[in-house]
Amino acid sequence: MGSLNMQLGAEPAILRDMKVSLVNQVTLERRDATPFLDGSVMVANLEPGPWQVVARHPNILADVFNRPIRVLPDRPTITRIVIPANLFSNISVADTADANLGPSQAKLAEADATARDQARKVAGQPIFADDWNALAATVADSARATGELARLVSPIGHDHPELVTAISEVQENVQRFYDLFARSLAELQRQIEQLALQRKLDDAAVAVRMPDPARKRMEDLLGELENGYQDPPSIYDLKKRRFGEALQEELAASALANAPDDKAGEVAVKDALLIGEALATGPKVGSYTAELKQRQRTEDKSRSGMLFAAVQVARKVS
Repeated sequence: MGSLNMQLGAEPAILRDMKVSLVNQVTLERRDATPFLDGSVMVANLEPGPWQVVARHPNILADVFNRPIRVLPDRPTITRIVIPANLFSNISVADTADANLGPSQAKLAEADATARDQARKVAGQPIFADDWNALAATVADSARATGELARLVSPIGHDHPELVTAISEVQENVQRFYDLFARSLAELQRQIEQLALQRKLDDAAVAVRMPDPARKRMEDLLGELENGYQDPPSIYDLKKRRFGEALQEELAASALANAPDDKAGEVAVKDALLIGEALATGPKVGSYTAELKQRQRTEDKSRSGMLFAAVQVARKVS
């Protein structure tokens, strides 16, 4: 029996809620583990061979880590898993001290009292130089105190760097959520698409009595798609193109030798050829968003619909 020693690179506060599961890809045996606060995970008595290792965190929608790891038979398998720190960033808004408005407010109150004293003049009473000077000083103090209040309450240019930092973080988190959501949706639709392609291939192959070597080639290419449902968009797109080109080639050759016997067979062959063309000639895909758009193009090419075909295969399997 083998053992697996993993080291997760993350903060203790993150590791506290992390869960790790291992599934044997041959026997489907499942083992669950919880990392220590130093990030170490040790699982003993494992059957040697490929294990799918998945690390999850309750605050993250997608898997934090999801990759196969081969357990060695003759010695402990040691691996390090680096978890991106920005998945868990949470920058708090800076606690800026309140401005001291007391001196400016006191100056305004003093100016108010001085102005009211000068407002007690009666008709015919002379205004002396001291009175005028006191009034002018009051106006100047009021202007100065008002300017000071404006500067303290609203910084020049309305620049609040702590809010700018927090908003930038929110924007990055939203973009990260969008990317993870697009990836999860793309992987789900890949599996639906593979079921549909299996049904289209079966119907068309029966209609033209496709030879066994050609059928095996198509099944192998479809198997590559099924095994690569978590591949990056560019890699998965390349595999789809190969499948589409081979589907057109093998169906055309088989149809020349054995034309379909009925209308249903002709429809199945034409539908499979249209799908093969859409897979082989579509624009290149470099992101999950572009892949979703490309899949809609394939759906539009199919006369009977990809989702309907996938549901038929799922019912047949169940």
